[in-house]
Order: sequence, then structure tokens, then C-alpha cells
Amino acid sequence: MALQNRYGEFKDFDPNKMVTAELAVVVSGDPASPTGRTMYVCFAPGVVKRITTYEDFENELQNATEEIRKEFTEDIQTAIENSIAATTAANAAKEAADRAAEAANAAAEAAGAYVLGDISDKTVNFAEAAARENIATGESTATVFGKIKKWFADLKDAAFWAVANNLTTNVAGSVLDARQGPVIDKKISDVKTEVSELNTNFEKKAYSYIVSTSSQYENAIAANTWTEVGKANIHVPEDGYYELPPEHLLPPGFVQPV
Repeated sequence: MALQNRYGEFKDFDPNKMVTAELAVVVSGDPASPTGRTMYVCFAPGVVKRITTYEDFENELQNATEEIRKEFTEDIQTAIENSIAATTAANAAKEAADRAAEAANAAAEAAGAYVLGDISDKTVNFAEAAARENIATGESTATVFGKIKKWFADLKDAAFWAVANNLTTNVAGSVLDARQGPVIDKKISDVKTEVSELNTNFEKKAYSYIVSTSSQYENAIAANTWTEVGKANIHVPEDGYYELPPEHLLPPGFVQPV
């Protein structure tokens, strides 16, 4: 069976009209070829394959390589642009982090200056504490000042008076030193001793006067009266003991009935 050939433009090419082993030559218009010219072989009606020449393959390979190169170049360019964008974003983030670090350092320095530096111009708002308590570590400045104010508020005038360590100071606004306590106690003890000695001596002298008195003393005992005994007015009660009430003392030489 002889081979059949047909030819024509690509727009008139219909694979379904071809018969087995038939060749078809496209003289122009085939989009699959850069020149528009190709050949097809039919294996069955409607089943055809394009026959490619060395020149067509060379052209297609060159076109494919160009497309691959262009696509690869575009991918590389996209990657470069993405890398540049990522670098720019990283630099911006670094700059923001640096600014945040600088602000944090400045805040730390300011806080350190407030706590450890000069606080002469700082102000504190606080309220007086309800009760006297000692200050403690870890308390706020307002709490400490509130406790201090309570202590000062409870201080009386004597807290600011001068302390005198003697028994001769008589300046107003002075308080006596506790060291004068034993001194005062000794003076009181000495006075008591002297008074006791005076009483003892007086009793002895009075008794001596009473014993030396005759009928006048006996009459005084019987009548429970005041009488002159020597230079003292002695009250002789019925029980035989004598007293010297200050309000009843009379000048020597007078006798007053009880």
C-alpha cells in the first residue's frame, strides 16, 4: 500500500480525516513551531504525532532554555527582593529594639537616681499612722514617714526640755535627770533620821521635865489639861502619854484646859 501525503496550512489540518501511515505537511501557521512549518504522521484516524526535525528541536531547546532562564531569573529576583524586604524589616526591628533598650536604660537610671540619688526635690504624700510602730525594711516611703509623724505627734513638751543632773537648777523647761533619784532618796532618808533623832531627844527632855514637875504636873494629869512644863506646853491625856499638836501650842507660862 502506497504512502499517502497531504499538505496545507495548519488551519485546514484535521487529524480525524487522516488515514493510518499517512503524512501531513503543514506549510504554515503551526503554533507549535517557531517557523509555523511542521510534519505529522497518522497512526490511526485522529491519532497523530508531530515529527520534529533537528532544527526544530534546537529552536525549541533554545526557547525552553530561555524560558527556564527567565523563570529562574525571576525566581532569583523574587528571592532577592524578599531577602531585601526581610533585611529591611529586621533592621527596623533592631532599631526599634535599640530604642526600647535606650528607653529602658533611661528609666532604670531615673529610678536609680530617685532611690539612691539626690531626693531633695522629691515630694512624698503620706498620712499619720494610727499607732506608734517601728519602721521596718521593705516598707514604702509613705508608710515610713507616716510612722515617723505619729511618733512626733505623740511627743509632749517634756520631750524637748533640757535635762538637769542636779538639785539646784530652777530654770523653766527643765526636767530632772534620773540619776538624781538616789540623791533625793538619800536626802529623804537623812531627813527621816534627823526627825527620828529629834523626836527621841525631845521625848527624853520632855520626860525629864514631866518627872521633875510636882503638884502642877499631877493636877494636869488629873484634870487632863494643858500645862507649862519647863519651856514647852505639854498635853497630858488620861492614858499618861503626851502630844504636841501644833495648833494647841501656847507661849510659855500659859495653861489651857482641854
